[in-house]
Amino acid sequence: MKDKPVLGVFQEKEKGGTDSGTPATAGEDKENYSPAGVGEKQMKKTENKKESLTGLVDIIRDYPSSDIWFIEIMMITPNKRGQKLGEKIFRWLEKRIKKESGKSVRLGVLSNNPSAFRFWSRMGFISIGKKIDELHREIIIMEKV
Repeated sequence: MKDKPVLGVFQEKEKGGTDSGTPATAGEDKENYSPAGVGEKQMKKTENKKESLTGLVDIIRDYPSSDIWFIEIMMITPNKRGQKLGEKIFRWLEKRIKKESGKSVRLGVLSNNPSAFRFWSRMGFISIGKKIDELHREIIIMEKV
């Protein structure tokens, strides 16, 4: 069975994390995935009409298993926070995931980031476990069904 492409939310990610517009596949990303250790080249920027940085979104389809989508990273630029953009972007992603037959969405939050935990809890996510990343940081795994 052929891997399904990663959702190209704002820019698509090719194998190796560059911005050519060619989508990566879940199989390519699964092997090197680390929820807290995302490198700069893996981050995708979202841009407004004036092309100033608004935020970063990177999501993998069918990871860690079929019908589950994983948000690797979603960040809003500090000067754009407080405008409900994170919620708007997530609600758009959520609709897209459902349209693409996704059954749930997962993500990892650093345990020392209570504001991120509160945000994702408000979006309907619940904690389903914890893990320690390669930098020895505690990550809370959250899921929304």
